[in-house]
Formats: sequence, structure tokens, C-alpha cells
Amino acid sequence: MKSRWLPTLAPLAPALLATLVLLPLGSIQIGTAGAYASTGCCRFSQLKGVFPRASAVGFRGRQAIGKRRARSPIFPGRCGAFGTTYYLRYKTGGPEMEVSVTLYKAAGDLAAPLAEPAYAGVYTQPNGARVRIGVTGDGVGVVSAYRRIFISSDSYSVAKVSIAEQLRVHRKIEAAFAGGPAVSRPRFVSF
Repeated sequence: MKSRWLPTLAPLAPALLATLVLLPLGSIQIGTAGAYASTGCCRFSQLKGVFPRASAVGFRGRQAIGKRRARSPIFPGRCGAFGTTYYLRYKTGGPEMEVSVTLYKAAGDLAAPLAEPAYAGVYTQPNGARVRIGVTGDGVGVVSAYRRIFISSDSYSVAKVSIAEQLRVHRKIEAAFAGGPAVSRPRFVSF
């Protein structure tokens, strides 16, 4: 018995055959495309582990570490960020400091966030970290660029967390990212 559809489908046979052969190939997943899967961002999932315990840096408490959304401007090479808040007097209205750590694909990508105008000149620490300090009437902040991470801390509470205490946290984070102890002491610059 001859099918009445066969003559109608005959001109489409090469296209149907190609579709049937290539369709499975198109569904093979070679890699995952996403914000954290690109080259240079493979350590993003480990970034949460660089935050020191509150007691290790002289604080009484720390909020849970969580992912931070990007704020404008979003600089090229940004993989993602984690952040938390440290308390000098365990969550009772005393001095507190917000800290965020952002991973970038390459060390060269840190030039743009480090150049933001809210901070003073760039100072280089003994471990190679580039640091900028910002002091305003209502807050104190420190940013540092180390290898491929950008660390930002600020304190806007009534009793502010000092620059020295913020730098202590930065050094611990940098050491954790590098995989070693924080041995260098920060160089303080008088204004």
C-alpha cells in the first residue's frame, strides 16, 4: 500500500533529514553560560569563605554573609559579590561596618572601581593591595583592590568604625583569598 503523503514530503526529505541529524547535536550542552561560569569567575562560589569570623577581627558579631546585587555603575569584568555587616557591640546600636567583596575576572578590571572619586589617593600596602580611604562628615570608608577582588567597607553609624579596624578586616580577607595568614601590618598615612 502506497502512502499518499510520501510524494508530498519527498521535496522536504533533505531538510527533514538534516533537521533530524542536527537537532540532537544542537541540544548538546558544551558549557554553562552564566554570570559565574565565564573565564576568571570560577572562584566566585569560594568567595563567601574569605570573610573572617567577627571575633578574629575584634568585632562582637556579624550578619549572615549573602550575595550582593551590583550597583551602578557595573564595571566590566565583574563576576559577583558577597557582603555582610560587622558589629562592635553585638547588634545593639553601636558601631557597625558593612563589608562587601567583589570578584573580577582579571586584576586589570579592578582599575575602574578603584578610581571612583569618593576616596583619597591610592596607597600600596606591603602585600600589594592598593587602598583608598574616604572620610566624610557622616561616614568613613575604605576600598582596596587585591589580585582579583575589590573590597569595600564603610561605617555610617553614630560611633564609626575606625580606618585601622576596617583595614584589619581587609587584610584578613586578602590573606584568605591568597590562601595564607595576614602577616603584614597596614601603613597608615596622615592626612
